[in-house]
Amino acid sequence: MAAEPSVLYDQLLQHLNGWYTGEFQQIITAHSIIHLSGGAFEGKLGKDILFPRGLSAELENLWEPPEIMQLCAEWRGMDDEGCYKTWNGGQGALVVVSPDDSDFFLREAERFDIEAQVCGEITKRDDPIVRIQSKFSGAEITYSPN
Repeated sequence: MAAEPSVLYDQLLQHLNGWYTGEFQQIITAHSIIHLSGGAFEGKLGKDILFPRGLSAELENLWEPPEIMQLCAEWRGMDDEGCYKTWNGGQGALVVVSPDDSDFFLREAERFDIEAQVCGEITKRDDPIVRIQSKFSGAEITYSPN
């Protein structure tokens, strides 16, 4: 199996934050930037960022996990929730932008040779949750503040 190379997002994010301009004016507003590691959907995104603000995330269009993650999950008999708690599921980073800015963000990512896609939306709910559509088996995983 070939090893997957690391993807570095710093130049894209510095560009979008205006750090390369003399005035340091943001080109686009990133409301949040989350490095996705194991457990990050529940912890970093949910408990640290969204839940304290009464916000939710519906993430239905995640990346497919790398083959090695899928094989390891199968070998270990892991369920989908365990996979996302252990790994990032092939997701590198999550950048929250306004829906009006998403097309621009995707074009800029492409200019920097970074694969990006809209994976879902942030919503306001009385009972905040993070819901992801797993790419391991298709199961729905829901995290809540409790």
